Amino acid sequence: MDTLTHLIQTANSSFGARIALQIKEGKTYFSVTYHDLYEKAFQVATALKKLKVIHGDRIGIITENSPYWGMAFFSILLCGGVVVPIDNKLKDHSIQNIIDHAECKFIFSSLKFLDTVSSISERSPIHPNIIILDGKDSKGKWLSLDQLVKEGKNQSIPFEKITSEDLAIILYTSGTTGSPKGVMLSHGNLISNVKSVSSVFPFSSNDHFISVLPLCHTYAITADFLIPLYTGGTITYVENLKGPILLERMHENRGTLLVAVPALIQLMYHQMISKIEILPQKKKIIFKILKKLSKISLSAGFPLGRLLFKSLRDKMSHRLRFFISGGAPIDPKIIEEFFILGIPIYQGYGLTETSPILTVNSPSHNTIGSVGRPIPGVEIKIMNGEIIARGPNIMKGYYKNPEATSEIMKDGWFHTGDIGFFDSKGYLYISGRLKNIIVTRGGKNVYPEELEEELNRSSSIQESCIVGLKKDSKGFAGDEVVYALLVPKLTSFYPEGTPLEKMSIDLPLIQETLSEAVKRANLRLADYKKIRGFEIWNELPKTTTLKIKRKEILELLEKTHLGSSLDI
Repeated sequence: MDTLTHLIQTANSSFGARIALQIKEGKTYFSVTYHDLYEKAFQVATALKKLKVIHGDRIGIITENSPYWGMAFFSILLCGGVVVPIDNKLKDHSIQNIIDHAECKFIFSSLKFLDTVSSISERSPIHPNIIILDGKDSKGKWLSLDQLVKEGKNQSIPFEKITSEDLAIILYTSGTTGSPKGVMLSHGNLISNVKSVSSVFPFSSNDHFISVLPLCHTYAITADFLIPLYTGGTITYVENLKGPILLERMHENRGTLLVAVPALIQLMYHQMISKIEILPQKKKIIFKILKKLSKISLSAGFPLGRLLFKSLRDKMSHRLRFFISGGAPIDPKIIEEFFILGIPIYQGYGLTETSPILTVNSPSHNTIGSVGRPIPGVEIKIMNGEIIARGPNIMKGYYKNPEATSEIMKDGWFHTGDIGFFDSKGYLYISGRLKNIIVTRGGKNVYPEELEEELNRSSSIQESCIVGLKKDSKGFAGDEVVYALLVPKLTSFYPEGTPLEKMSIDLPLIQETLSEAVKRANLRLADYKKIRGFEIWNELPKTTTLKIKRKEILELLEKTHLGSSLDI
């Protein structure tokens, strides 16, 4: 198997009658079997060929997570097209920039985004045609998926052979720094990643993935879509993350796996802790005793967490096996806490340009705090502190941007821009991003991620961001100083039951408490790493994968004065 078209053909043959994709709509589930997924994708692909789609044509998808996304994805690939997944949370001008840059011939859209996409199509010099995934156009202007399914039935059109070198997707980076780039990933890039990761995890057709990650990112496409289909599992899409819906979907579907980003795992952890904190005193004491016992057993290599905290895990799903975390750093203490509770979390690492997984911890090889070992077929080495990689999963390049490609690809090695090191057992650790490093006047390097981890240990801090701020006020005289943006955990400052809209960051106690938290963190830091000032924010600007937008934060700070300086 060396192409994604072969993957879906094989899945159809092996798992045809099993449910592949589903989502709850009202009180019932809209479910698609492997056979339905392949048949509908093939019929739509046939109709697309009749509509003059040729090998290599780019076709966009903009929709919510749903089985329709999978149908569109494979129909594009089967007819030889290239998928351009588009983030539905982007502003209109950003969506148009992607459509125009990729020269999309068609756009698959759900009704929810039809007005936006129609408007863009009219303005765009490309004028892409639109295919509605989940209904019909009331004005009769655009095609629908159902029309294409009917058009493609019982038709016989020869398809060109797809090879592993053929382009499969162009994925535009989220743009935390600079302009987004179109990352070109081939069938071979993605298949190699799917097969390598599947070889180190005990995935099976009995697995039920509870999916929350947006399918416009490689992490979701590979780990939360292609891998489940490769191994014959079922994917349930969570329609939104409001209230208890995630846990409800996990429980009612007896989910076994959750692929997540750290922000979601941290939210789940804090919700669990909040519920434990309001337990009667006797139950809290029992919980603490069980935690200590579980921690001792974990250290001894005989984990008892699954047994001791069975009732807690059963509230999620009695079949729950583990979580996979990626997309951003996660506090090792949170991983350890989940392990103690009998819910393993395996952290991995990679980038869009690497399809995306480079390293991962697994049930057989795991070191908390690391991002795991390189997956089979991937080579990684450290050059001048930077992590560089090569392997069959490395992108073909940036679309229409050979200059940017040559900057990051050198002598066959992809330069990640991340700083890291290996331990004696071959586990990789990430120290930070080259671009994020703060250089002090004395020439010392400060890694923001290290300080953020220190701050986030405080029970009063929800999250933090460290930046290097150049200011000539407050006595900093042009030096690049270590500066913190802090989001307080508001629930720890207000009585239980206080509505969120009535909570304010202006509470004097919050300022005092966070000031003390920063001072405590500074006691554990070398002088050149000490935080010299901070501000309290309601929230930090983030990408749709919940990565902090440091560049945007710096731009905002440059327009304001320093907040609170510390007497250090």
